[in-house]
Amino acid sequence: MGSGVARTICLFLLSALCALVASAPALDPDIDSYATPANQSARLNERGILDSWLMDTLDMEGGIDLGWFAGRYAPKHVGCPDGVDLVRPAAGIGAEEAKWVDQRKLEADKALATWLKGQGDFSTDDLPLLAMTSSGGGLRAFTQTAGVVQAFDSRDSQTNVSGIYQSLTYHSALSGGAWFLPAHATYGWSKVSDLVGGHAGWASSFSQGLLTPPQVFAPENVDELGYIAAELMKKQVSGYDTTLVDAYGRILGYSLFDGNNGGVGNRLSALTDISAFEDHKVPLPILTALGARAFEAHCGPDVNAVQYEFNPFEWGSWDEGVAAFASTKYMGTRFSQGKPTLGRVKLLEEVVSNATALANVSGDEADELADKGDDDEECVTQYDNLGYIIGTSGDVFTKICDVLPSNDTTDENDLLGASHHLQKLVNITKDPFLMDLYGTFPNPFYNYSHSSAVAAHPKLTLADGGINGQNNPIWPLIQPERNVSVLIVQDNSITGDMEVMGYPDGSALRQTYNMSQSVGLTKMPFIPEAAEFKKKQLNQNATFFGCPASYAPTKPAATSANSSSAALGTNGTAIHTAFIGNTTSAANVTSTTSNRNSTSPGVATNGDTRSPKRDNPNDTILIIWLPNKEYNTQSNWPTLLIKYDEVQTKAMIKNGNRIATQDDDEQWSFCLACAIGSKSSVDVEMPGGCEACFWRYCYFADA
Repeated sequence: MGSGVARTICLFLLSALCALVASAPALDPDIDSYATPANQSARLNERGILDSWLMDTLDMEGGIDLGWFAGRYAPKHVGCPDGVDLVRPAAGIGAEEAKWVDQRKLEADKALATWLKGQGDFSTDDLPLLAMTSSGGGLRAFTQTAGVVQAFDSRDSQTNVSGIYQSLTYHSALSGGAWFLPAHATYGWSKVSDLVGGHAGWASSFSQGLLTPPQVFAPENVDELGYIAAELMKKQVSGYDTTLVDAYGRILGYSLFDGNNGGVGNRLSALTDISAFEDHKVPLPILTALGARAFEAHCGPDVNAVQYEFNPFEWGSWDEGVAAFASTKYMGTRFSQGKPTLGRVKLLEEVVSNATALANVSGDEADELADKGDDDEECVTQYDNLGYIIGTSGDVFTKICDVLPSNDTTDENDLLGASHHLQKLVNITKDPFLMDLYGTFPNPFYNYSHSSAVAAHPKLTLADGGINGQNNPIWPLIQPERNVSVLIVQDNSITGDMEVMGYPDGSALRQTYNMSQSVGLTKMPFIPEAAEFKKKQLNQNATFFGCPASYAPTKPAATSANSSSAALGTNGTAIHTAFIGNTTSAANVTSTTSNRNSTSPGVATNGDTRSPKRDNPNDTILIIWLPNKEYNTQSNWPTLLIKYDEVQTKAMIKNGNRIATQDDDEQWSFCLACAIGSKSSVDVEMPGGCEACFWRYCYFADA
């Protein structure tokens, strides 16, 4: 993501909350103990917690009751569970995930078998594990992810791909796509159609602007901004750094999440308590972010940044140098050598009664002193706030380090940015509080022998999951331990700079391929360079990568376009329908003579045929790439634009529907079934007609 969106978002947030983030002032730790709301307001004003803009905006007469609200956001100290390893090496998927996925796969297989039977004569024995990714891209990615999910959801649509969502075992997302997954989950994974204009009111919320929700900024709701300020202060005095990501995630929650006060009580680990998850009716959500070496004065993640992932059970990384996972529920706990320690909690309890002492203890000093503490265990909960997690996955603030002209101005109609706050932004990015630009986490892999790259650092600093060019969160799903066979990649990336409108050109896919090759992840199929995507127009419709070599094209024979026995391809080319065979859903599958595959055509086989058997179905994942394309509306809106009117929101969701259905192509679902069926782990023949599908959609490197 570019510097413009980071600057614009930050300008708005700064006007309300950056004084809190930059200075980390001292407070009495128990805000709840203030005798009266007026007393609270006086103390806030005295200590300069709220900047002049906020003080002018809030009507402090009579005070604000801050204490009740703040306790639901700040990390909470609890006893640790007995006999449970909260940190483990990345030797496989965790026990909780494995147990849950086993049950989810049973449910997914039922749905997939039902859907496949509706497409033709497909085997439903030993079905492949199916997953999906949703890319970054701000509100563009959110709305089109919603549209794809809606079209795939058998409860919410009557398309020929309805039921695919029920067939997924995993669904990963980052940045704008990662806004959708938790938002959907907080509403119990309800139908998208019910959330656009129903209880969630997403269309209405987006018309107000994601960072200007009226629940916070309408004149009658000014107290709400004070509540958010209190939350951040409560977290700070509990011994945890507050950053721009705290404010960012909290404000996003008002537009996206179910729950009172912007869904402040929503936790990633608590998604396991939602009935749809308990009953294994939904895919496991995985959100991603990148490690930034802020401790080495690196401004943002580089191309080789560690890939971190978050799911309701665990968070961590498969990458060498970390290669470990920790409990999501107990995120925020201080660990050393994989074991929880009392550390900083006890230190802060001892000094918090002296406000001056607390103000003078820096985070690093506290960490050093904590290492000298006793070995009593104490764990932390509530750090896995959903707003904080999605704020981290979409943390664009590290890009502020690019350019900060002191005379910059921002259109107040665009995120309510204001130029007179720019100097505050400059001061933050140039002073010692660089950490304020990141999602910061107490490092569970501190002094952990498996995590040599981060073992010496008490904190992890994370940022937007797509900054390194891998804008599709494929990484968690090409890990061999997860056994994914078919991966639907919904790509809302843009070409060039994020502030320039563009469509996916395959470069994000290629970046993941390059990185996978460098570390020996062989599950990732070959992906060509962006120039090849352009040459063969691969981004004009769905493309399959990793098709079995036995399906490399012998092109179906063509016949006259005027023949009564011919069916027209997408470019007017006709093929013998006899090649397709007589399966119910395959009867109208057509080929195309695009430059996708240019080998010499072979001779079609007449009659009711079966396509060849697969070969080595599990050596690589088969990727079904669904690139963003304009169907019913312009859909390449800049990531910077995070305010859509209601018509635009609904049109973008509809465009997502048509991405999922390939512009309502009646032949598409059969070809999608061919792709999925080709990765079955049993040796079965494919229905006649699949060869035509593979000719139409597969990319072969030597074709």
